[in-house]
Amino acid sequence: MVAKERPTRRLSEAATNTRLLVAGSRGRSGTPGMLLGSTSQSLLSVAPCLVAIVRH
Repeated sequence: MVAKERPTRRLSEAATNTRLLVAGSRGRSGTPGMLLGSTSQSLLSVAPCLVAIVRH
């Protein structure tokens, strides 16, 4: 899925009937020292299922 606006919301809605959501860990903001991107970090708290974060 590609979502240009509100990706956390779109991914959470799409994961309603799933057991596992897999997301990438690299953010695009370019902030040094960030282990997770903002979308991945948000998904950990709002997703309705388990979330696996995969490092790029």
